[in-house]
Amino acid sequence: MQIKPGEITDILKSEIKDYDREVDVAETGTVLTINSKTKKLYASETGEELVDLSASFTPQKMEFMKAGGSYAIVFGKKLQTFACEALDIPLKSA
Repeated sequence: MQIKPGEITDILKSEIKDYDREVDVAETGTVLTINSKTKKLYASETGEELVDLSASFTPQKMEFMKAGGSYAIVFGKKLQTFACEALDIPLKSA
């Protein structure tokens, strides 16, 4: 038995509830960028320097990032705290 692409589409549409539902999208939040060369945190939209993170760049953290590790893991709590203070919102700890 050979199934046509249109039949597959019809099957998927019937199985996925609300597949054609429209969703509202709104931009929220602030995007921050860490420059590992200057070791500073910037507001991505404006390019404004927000804080010097050089004291946080230990040799171990630099090696972790060079190996493909996430900035979020390395600087997560510090950035979360700073961002909440900078944006004047309460910090919600886990």
